[in-house]
Amino acid sequence: MSGGYSVGGDTLNVGAMAMTRKFCPEPAMSFENQGAKILGQPVTMKPNGDRLTLSNSAGTIELRQTF
Repeated sequence: MSGGYSVGGDTLNVGAMAMTRKFCPEPAMSFENQGAKILGQPVTMKPNGDRLTLSNSAGTIELRQTF
């Protein structure tokens, strides 16, 4: 997935996303679909140490810094 975004306060708005939509074996396809559903509407960002949680009514994505 790739796309533009904007940040206002603690809200992340993702613009139109480019995705291959190539069929992937499960659980990868479900993961991609759920991620797109969550990022398709504004998400609230909550940093916590090396983690960043993105959430809205569609679900939650937790990111972890790895470097």
